[in-house]
Order: sequence, then structure tokens, then C-alpha cells
Amino acid sequence: MSENMVNTLREGLRNEFDGAVNYLLFAAKTGDVNLREKMLVYAKNEIEHALKLLDLLKKMGLEVGDVSPEPVNFDDLIEFMINYQAKEEAAVYYYNLLANLLEDPHAQEVFKKIADEESEHYKYIKDLLQKIYKSGDIFEK
Repeated sequence: MSENMVNTLREGLRNEFDGAVNYLLFAAKTGDVNLREKMLVYAKNEIEHALKLLDLLKKMGLEVGDVSPEPVNFDDLIEFMINYQAKEEAAVYYYNLLANLLEDPHAQEVFKKIADEESEHYKYIKDLLQKIYKSGDIFEK
């Protein structure tokens, strides 16, 4: 496997760690119970995605190295959501591309499913941002 592909897999793992940590932090910041619950589910999804990438790397006999997450600044929750909407959109592209690059049909299926989950995250955040812009309030009452 090419070094570029290995680096792509590692970067995907780092992105999943970022997502998990930041969704947990977002869940801790919000007082809205429904939003908190949704962010915890998304954090769990990101951990599951990381485990699948890690499994693939392990099966390939590849070392992972440091993939430390980078927590974002939560002074502005709107900024966080805009940033994560873009990250989720990129994740959809990443996993669809990964599914197309891999030759193993099982791996292709796994990564297409992850792309679908990332698409759900993207759509939820996009819809939430639209509600916020319309209402002027960050939390649903």
C-alpha cells in the first residue's frame, strides 16, 4: 500500500478522534438535553469509526503513531458548529473516496456505511444552524 494511502488512513483516524473529543466537549457545554444527547451519540459514532479505521490499519500491519486530537475553542458554539459542519462534509467525501480506493468489498461496505453516518451528522448540524439563524437562539426550547 502506498505511503499516501497509509497517511490518509492515519489522518482519518485523527479526524475521528477530533470528532469524538469535540462532540463530547460540546455535549458538556450545552444545557439543552436533546442537543446534549445528540452530541453524545455523535461522539459514540466517531469512536466507532475510529475503531474501524484502527482495525483496518492493524490488519494491514501498520503502525498508527500519534493521532492526538485537537480540541477546538468553545467560546463560540456557533463557530464550533460551522466548523464541524465543514468537517462532517469532508468526512463524507473522505469515506466515499476510501470505499472506492479499497479493493476489499467488506471494507468498501463498512466505509460507505460510515459515510452515511457522517452525512447524517452533517445534515443535523446544518439544520440546527438554520434553526438558530431563524430564531436567534442557540438552544431549542
